[in-house]
Amino acid sequence: MPPLSSLRALFTLATAFKVPDKAGKLTRMDKDGEVRVLFIDVKKARFWSPVRRRLLVELPPEAGEDKTKVGLLKRSLYGTRDAPSNWEHAIKDVMEHVELVLEQLGLERAAPVTTPLVKSKGDEEEVPLTDQEAGYYRSVAMRIGYLSMDRPDMLRTVRELAKGLKAPTRFHWSLLKRAARYLKGVPRLVQLVPNQESFSIIQCWLDTDHAGCVRTRKSTTGTVIQLGRSVIKATAKGQAVIAFSSGEAGYYGLISTASAALGEQAMLADWNITCPVCVNMDATTGISIGSRR
Repeated sequence: MPPLSSLRALFTLATAFKVPDKAGKLTRMDKDGEVRVLFIDVKKARFWSPVRRRLLVELPPEAGEDKTKVGLLKRSLYGTRDAPSNWEHAIKDVMEHVELVLEQLGLERAAPVTTPLVKSKGDEEEVPLTDQEAGYYRSVAMRIGYLSMDRPDMLRTVRELAKGLKAPTRFHWSLLKRAARYLKGVPRLVQLVPNQESFSIIQCWLDTDHAGCVRTRKSTTGTVIQLGRSVIKATAKGQAVIAFSSGEAGYYGLISTASAALGEQAMLADWNITCPVCVNMDATTGISIGSRR
């Protein structure tokens, strides 16, 4: 299955007036006519949603019934006027993960918070959870992890929650409850793909927190990759080794971000689009190390 960033990049191409061609020259997207995004697998992907009104159809000859009989639809027949509306209605009915998280934690009436995570001080309670509480923790944490796949604001929080999956403690439980209270205040996040004149480079932004984890002293790299004004990828990854300075942590983050950007560059090259990569960071030491030849 292709990565989610490829779908976002495809939408970005459809909303850009000009994009680089194979030689890197800006070319109009609609030079051969209007721009369309085709979904080849729509017939299989669209399920038969329940009907919401009384709808009768003529039966085909293969049904073996006489012409005086008609069929009463129980599911939305593909091609009927209200099939797309019924499909969207059914999708909204299953978008209930935030409500389930709040219900499992008993936080339906809790006050929301404005940030999903607070910095650890290192003196938190490390009492292990009971087996039942640990099961609840893993279930809710992974549900939030599912939500984070298209919610950049939850990436760092989910990374911290994942650290407690093996042996969750009271500290991890407090992190989970704060994440749930944040989701109560921000249950839905809309990511826009705006119309834009053109883009010519893959723009990357990164930041690191040196020794951000007070337990392992390892750092985390946050990365955002853009095509013009559209974000196509956002990640929060832990660094495998312990950095001895903020400059070293910044350099490791630079390598991680550049590697991810090269992957997006290769994907665009498969579509005959050539874009250079530009990485932006504020760690001057990391920039100096990365500029060595």
